[in-house]
Amino acid sequence: MKYLSLPVLIFSLVVSVFADTIELYSGEIINGTIAGYDVLSTKFIPESVAVPEHKPVKPRSIYNFRIKRTIPGNTYNDYLTAKEACKTADDFYKLAEFCRKNQLIDEANKMYETTLALDPMHIRAHLALGHKKQGEEWLTVEQIKQAEGYVKFKDIWVKESELEQARQVDYRKQVESALPLNLKLAVIPDADDEWFKVYSQQLKEYARQLWTVTEGLAYLATVEITDNATDSDIIIQNLDQYDISNAKDAGSFDIAQIGGKASPRDFVRQCVFAKLKFTSHENCILAKGFSTDKFCDMCLARIIASAPNIKWRQDWLPDPPEVKITIVNKQKK
Repeated sequence: MKYLSLPVLIFSLVVSVFADTIELYSGEIINGTIAGYDVLSTKFIPESVAVPEHKPVKPRSIYNFRIKRTIPGNTYNDYLTAKEACKTADDFYKLAEFCRKNQLIDEANKMYETTLALDPMHIRAHLALGHKKQGEEWLTVEQIKQAEGYVKFKDIWVKESELEQARQVDYRKQVESALPLNLKLAVIPDADDEWFKVYSQQLKEYARQLWTVTEGLAYLATVEITDNATDSDIIIQNLDQYDISNAKDAGSFDIAQIGGKASPRDFVRQCVFAKLKFTSHENCILAKGFSTDKFCDMCLARIIASAPNIKWRQDWLPDPPEVKITIVNKQKK
């Protein structure tokens, strides 16, 4: 059987019906057709439904913060097809060069590494990966940096003595790219010091829940709690119950209301209703009676769109900033 040479194969591939590829941060690769964009999402028709038999299919909304990269045209599929035809180290090197020129950087690096697996002395592949020759041996970037006393922190190299500082800077950047919520709570009954102490600990659980369900996009920055009061973002109707009498859906009250021992999930729902004005939403923690403990992608996208500095991070850290709690105890005489 006669094979086409790799360059001929790459540049003679037949254009397929499905013109685009999207890669999500989850690693999922989706082939299909980009049907348009809006502020929050990319409209995309996946390959499996891109050519419907009877009627047009409504494009799927893929929220932009989930998208690692969009590859217009057939470049990614051409790469996959050409990869199947590669036989020699030089074939894989030529494919790596094709990927590099077409901005498929991850694929290019994999093909350079495959080249070296077949031919450990392939000079151009070594150079493309940043390797340096020392005597008869080629050293990788990792080996060079480690020999110089560096350690890798995420995508950067830092001196081992500077690692903790790099972690702190990274955490600060995450907090700066999240939405701070400043909340006022009014407690209708008269509360004593012990109740405020216990509730302050409870608020820390609420803060962790908010941080978790928003994937590090929003956090409780400050909370002021005042008893014998009704002027607030959220009214606490009682001290020792999990809910309130005649409870209604979030959004049914002029002011959000909860019980003194509300679950973290219920607190977050009312907090978001009060501060972000989000209402019940399908497939979301805000949906009535829904079992999930996460925000849907639409709600996360709305948080991101609420301010220019807010950024979603694939590697969001599990611990929220410490919430600052102020207690105003209006003890009855």
